[in-house]
Amino acid sequence: MIRPYILVILCCLSTGSLHAQHQLWYRQPAGDWNEALPVGNGRMGAMVFGNPDRERIQLNEDSMWAGELKDVKSSIGTPTDLAAVRRLIDEDRLEEADQELVRRFSLGGVTRSHQTLGELYFEWKNTGTPFTDYRRQLDLETGITTTTWNRSGTTFTQEVFCSNPDEALFIKLTAAGAETLNFDIQLDRPLDQGVVTHEVRASEKDNAKSLTMSGQVTQEQAKLHDKPVKGMKGVRFAVQLDALSRGGAIRILEQRLQVEGARTVYLQLMARTDFGGRKIDLTADGSKSLAMNFETLRAHHTRDHARLYNRCRLDLGSPPELAELSTDQRLARLRKENSDPGLEALLFHYGRYLLIACSRTNGNPANLQGLWNPHIKAPWNNDYHLNINLQMNYWPADVTNLSETQKPVFVWMQRLAENGAVTAREQYGMRGWMAHHASELRAQTVMKSAQAYWGGWIHGGGWMCQHVWTYYDYTRDRKFLAETGYPLLSGQARFYLDWLVEKDGILISYPETSPENSFLSADGKRAATCAGAAMGQQIITEVFTNTLAAARELGIEDSLTGEIKAALPRLDSGQHIGPDGRLLEWDQPREESEPGHRHLSHLYGFHPGISITQEKNPELLAAARKSIDDREKHGSVGVGWSRAWAVNIYARLREGNTARHHLREILRTQTLANGFNSVFGTKRPLFQIEANFGATAGVAEMLVQSHDGLIHLLPALPEAWPDGSVTGLRARGGHTIDLQWKDGNLASATITKGSGPLLPVSIQGTRVHENPRITVK
Repeated sequence: MIRPYILVILCCLSTGSLHAQHQLWYRQPAGDWNEALPVGNGRMGAMVFGNPDRERIQLNEDSMWAGELKDVKSSIGTPTDLAAVRRLIDEDRLEEADQELVRRFSLGGVTRSHQTLGELYFEWKNTGTPFTDYRRQLDLETGITTTTWNRSGTTFTQEVFCSNPDEALFIKLTAAGAETLNFDIQLDRPLDQGVVTHEVRASEKDNAKSLTMSGQVTQEQAKLHDKPVKGMKGVRFAVQLDALSRGGAIRILEQRLQVEGARTVYLQLMARTDFGGRKIDLTADGSKSLAMNFETLRAHHTRDHARLYNRCRLDLGSPPELAELSTDQRLARLRKENSDPGLEALLFHYGRYLLIACSRTNGNPANLQGLWNPHIKAPWNNDYHLNINLQMNYWPADVTNLSETQKPVFVWMQRLAENGAVTAREQYGMRGWMAHHASELRAQTVMKSAQAYWGGWIHGGGWMCQHVWTYYDYTRDRKFLAETGYPLLSGQARFYLDWLVEKDGILISYPETSPENSFLSADGKRAATCAGAAMGQQIITEVFTNTLAAARELGIEDSLTGEIKAALPRLDSGQHIGPDGRLLEWDQPREESEPGHRHLSHLYGFHPGISITQEKNPELLAAARKSIDDREKHGSVGVGWSRAWAVNIYARLREGNTARHHLREILRTQTLANGFNSVFGTKRPLFQIEANFGATAGVAEMLVQSHDGLIHLLPALPEAWPDGSVTGLRARGGHTIDLQWKDGNLASATITKGSGPLLPVSIQGTRVHENPRITVK
């Protein structure tokens, strides 16, 4: 039901400017991959270039990985080795501790990547005449990318969408005019260092012509234990493309299909791998789906997509004339002009669209590029980094009403816990489970690192457990908590109980590192390991706290809860203020080797954690503010995800103008033409997706917060958003929030109660008991 105050806003703004906040569009084909437009159904994805001369649609499937779990499952190192490293730290021989930590426990560098599925090409025949009236767009509301152009008086249209309910990529091409559709269709896959990994066959069945591409993933440049491994094998895969035409004909021409004289062409592409022992069978799916009417297939897709996408909508207003500018033109304008709130709303909506497209129950968790990857050897293997990246992928899930997109994560975490129990037992001689800083599809948990400062971190599993509790806090899904959440939390807590060491009556975690950062030791050399770094202690505290909270919810009181209750009062919190007023990142004041480091790890308890709040511990909050200000002064937040983290931190600091500054900088300096975030900025394009999601979460954090026992409405509203509305944001307890504001002040709010207790409300920093502007349902 659309509420009356929302109708007023809709009437006051042009349809074009509103729709522009849900659409990316361009006046030219994609010149490279960073300009192509993404579609996806969770498991499968595609990047659509929209080229009327030679169309390229790059294909992905989320289980296209090289290697096997057994390659990196076995741990090295023993409890005796752990004692040796701890002894070096006790003796303040920190550089030696770094070296021994890696030597005794790490499997070294590993290269085995998530890979592209392949390419679908359309080689158009009527290319002698230039095309005109070109438009390429991605409609976020429908999840359909559409390309139109005119050639010789005929309008050509291409629609592409990737359907979750029908588990396939669908394409419709039409010609309206004197000309017809004439093009060749080809499936292909890049070579792996000159090695062919696939074969293509053409066939005919039930009046449909088909292309099938099958093969096996390989990694010719693989590496295990820092040593090259030639020709590593991975999953087997198969792709099937079925084609039907209305008018004209489709013929088989060697390993391609040839379309001649058609008015309409319908294509369906399916893909499968044998990951997890699955049988690859595409034939049954093909005959069933292709027999259905295309309009029905589109309706299946748009209804499924809208069910998720339309739950949450943001309107920040936008001058109608900006809707006439293409997305790349608006980005170029923003690099010169100061403001485009409509583009900021588009970035918010795009993050939600991408999460829907790359993380559904039919697939695996979103990786470093979500789902979309054109490489055989991707940067950082396109894996699951557990020291910020995978976590940030899911920051917007609960607060923007997409909690179920996390279900693939929890399924994967159960495998992570199973493998992590082996690592905990064999490597460290401890109960429970753990994971180091990076993993991948098969959920390996061992240390893979050539350097202690980025690989010697033990809290990948601990940080992921934050998402377990947060999911429950927003959904109140007791079945999930009992069957999935509590086993994950309690297993991680058991590991930490065994891992901690008592020093002078205080429980300390070590060896510890702070993700990817290092300090200068007494002799001026860089070191990373110490006893009790801030982030690790904060994560352990959080895991213990959330495990006890989960146990209370489930009525559990046993020996484990007793151990945790005994440990918590003696546990170092990891929250200490240094002589300069900043939060300490390590166990004591240490000279930073990189004062502007991109990771903001020591602020974990403030964000994404919830242990530091404005009301509970203002002195720690002031130290957190000083810490990020100092980092930024020295050049931090320059990479994509770091700046997205800054948006969230400043929003939680209730500094809306600063948060919005960083949001605008993401658009100005890090957003590629297709809306993807470049981790190193637009001048050095390298796509990583987590900043897209972090930016969306940051916008939500500016509008609604509920981490500290209150529901904060408009806690960090920037001056540049004087008027606007949002519907469908979520607060802890499962409550849904709709807001409207005018001239920088809350005009009305509707809170639809969830199953959890309703929290007290604060409006723009002032706690209220009753207010005529707030309606509770």
